[in-house]
Amino acid sequence: MNVSYYRFVKIAWKYPVTILLKCSILPAFFVFLKKTMKAFKHVIPVCSLFILIIIVSCSKPVGDNPSNQQIIADWKWVRTDGGIANNIHDTPASTGKNVVLKITGDYRYAVYTNGILTSQGTYTLESQNCIHDHANKALINFSSPADQDMMIEKNDNSSLELSDNVYDGIISVFSKN
Repeated sequence: MNVSYYRFVKIAWKYPVTILLKCSILPAFFVFLKKTMKAFKHVIPVCSLFILIIIVSCSKPVGDNPSNQQIIADWKWVRTDGGIANNIHDTPASTGKNVVLKITGDYRYAVYTNGILTSQGTYTLESQNCIHDHANKALINFSSPADQDMMIEKNDNSSLELSDNVYDGIISVFSKN
């Protein structure tokens, strides 16, 4: 083999970065990168500002979460209507189930079916856009995966209407117990 090859390997082993920079396309790439960065020096701050505006505009205002004071009670299930082609019309008489939804002030809930505890957990309230009338309404997020999150469609002193906030969904009506 050639003596210069051995000499090159010996130098490359001793100074790998120097050989890499002299014998590759890296110097040209660094020159290109430097010129590109000079051309785009204003792009990064503009993009950062744009992303910041998007993040701020998509966040909820502080204090927008609804209060749970209006839903604290024992709610007796009256009926459920809806579904595809409005084919669901369930009542305690038609199902043989007497359901009571107990909502407490310490963000806990319990569901009793025919006097037996069937589900319990915690809940949170958040404001969400309703698909029915496009208004911001309170949504109850139940902690148990078995309990579907429900939107408060109507709430007064004597009745509570909860929907699943989906097209062809259901709406359940409860009366204060």
